[in-house]
Amino acid sequence: MLLVALEQGVYIPHLCFHPALSAPAGCRLCLVEVKGAAGWEMVTSCDTRIVDGMVVNTEGERVAQARAAVLEFALLNHPLDCPVCDKAGECELQEHVHVHGCAVGRFDEKKLTQPKKVLGKGVLLHAERCIGCTRCVRFCDEIAGTSELGIFARGARVEVGVFPGVELGNDLAGNVVDLCPVGALTDGELAVAPPAWKLKGIDSICPGCSAGCNVRVDVQRGRIFRLRPRVNLDVNRYWMCDDGRYGWRYVHAERRLGTPRCGRGTAERSVSWDEAIGAASQRLVQQFGPESIAVICSGFQTNEEGFLLARLATDLWRTQQLALWSRSDGRGDVKFTDGFTLRGDRSPNTRGLREVGAGLGLELLPSEFIWSKIERGEIRAVLLLGGGGEVELEERVRRVLEHLEWLVVVDILDSELTRLADVVLPGVSAFEKEGSFTNVDGRVQWVRR
Repeated sequence: MLLVALEQGVYIPHLCFHPALSAPAGCRLCLVEVKGAAGWEMVTSCDTRIVDGMVVNTEGERVAQARAAVLEFALLNHPLDCPVCDKAGECELQEHVHVHGCAVGRFDEKKLTQPKKVLGKGVLLHAERCIGCTRCVRFCDEIAGTSELGIFARGARVEVGVFPGVELGNDLAGNVVDLCPVGALTDGELAVAPPAWKLKGIDSICPGCSAGCNVRVDVQRGRIFRLRPRVNLDVNRYWMCDDGRYGWRYVHAERRLGTPRCGRGTAERSVSWDEAIGAASQRLVQQFGPESIAVICSGFQTNEEGFLLARLATDLWRTQQLALWSRSDGRGDVKFTDGFTLRGDRSPNTRGLREVGAGLGLELLPSEFIWSKIERGEIRAVLLLGGGGEVELEERVRRVLEHLEWLVVVDILDSELTRLADVVLPGVSAFEKEGSFTNVDGRVQWVRR
């Protein structure tokens, strides 16, 4: 009943209910009145099935009194530390108390206090804030399928915890922080972040893999502080993986490239953009023929960048040797119980760039093809684009790039790759540009700066 009501725009307050999880009817906040043979009866709407002719009262004095009582019980031992709580401004309990609760509580006894605990992967438990909704427990049981969390003790001392010798460590663990309706589960890495009401949310796409999870990027003054999933039932449902959630830190790394560079080794020097672009392009045009030039893009370029890059290669340098350098996870795709899938292709736009190339009559070659031609001396100059954070070069790739006559790299971090280049041009990450990615299923989605 509750889910249908929400879909029809009738809001019934709730705390333990989540549309992707089972309904335990534990918090009792979703109480409504249903008209039966013996008159009006109070029922929990989250686990009550709808039948033909059912008459439901979601408001009224009895319903209001029941909700106020539930909230009063929830606050018996709940600390009133809202100004310093990580969930302040986003706390469901806080919002419900404001609308449906009593202005003054009647509990005068001393509240129980409990210490903070680390559950794993940086997730902190503030047990005294826990209201026993079990969303996090059900998530680990029903979605992640790892069952690290359980409910321990009884009554006022009930709390969430991990089983002995176990820690919260599944690939989706960060979602329990999003699911927590109060500030009981927090992300330890956000302890110094601005409060939620000071963050500006930008709707975008996670660049962590080819799944194309819909996310909200929370920023303040040009700095990212967190990524959270947005609901898209056709792509990522309600979730995102921890690799994507925490994989953006390279954007603010100290090793970010700030100015173009020319020269290798001791001859390396910072130059202007005009000088760097001029040096890169002039030598490619004047010294190397089309058959000895290759362009290697990464799956972190947008479709629009891929189009422009292909035109640059074919129209200016007259080369058809375009390759795609993608990243992959040796585990392959990891699928969870509700269909959410962590993709083994760790490049967000592999499919999109291949389709753009096909639209221009080009086939993007595998990078292996280019490495082999460099080894045979057939390719002498390469333009290589990165853009996805840290790059670890395999020994063979390192060796072939070292022996290139001319290497131009566009990337965002100073790395082993950029130190092999004759010209380095600072690039931008997926969080700093506008464009589109095509996910593994062929869905084109917009990336926002």
